[in-house]
Amino acid sequence: MLAGRTVQVKQRDDLYGEYEEYGQWLSDKGTILLQRSLAALPISADRLEENFWHEAVHGILEAAGYATLSEDEKLVSLVAGFVHQLLKTARFEDV
Repeated sequence: MLAGRTVQVKQRDDLYGEYEEYGQWLSDKGTILLQRSLAALPISADRLEENFWHEAVHGILEAAGYATLSEDEKLVSLVAGFVHQLLKTARFEDV
């Protein structure tokens, strides 16, 4: 859910061939599309997660009213990479 709206995540095999992208954020549909495989080889789970967070950051910035920043692919990739790394390496301990 993002800003009170359910986000659908769908995997496809034609994003890279058609758009040369590993993912897309469709703001009008509240949907993240992810490239499932490339040249009949599955994309690794780690790469899928990275791609998911990249598209999610687009959605987060747009939902927060920063659509212009969402167009900055370098910024989006940087933030998404940090979020992915943080979540992959976080260790939750009882206090």
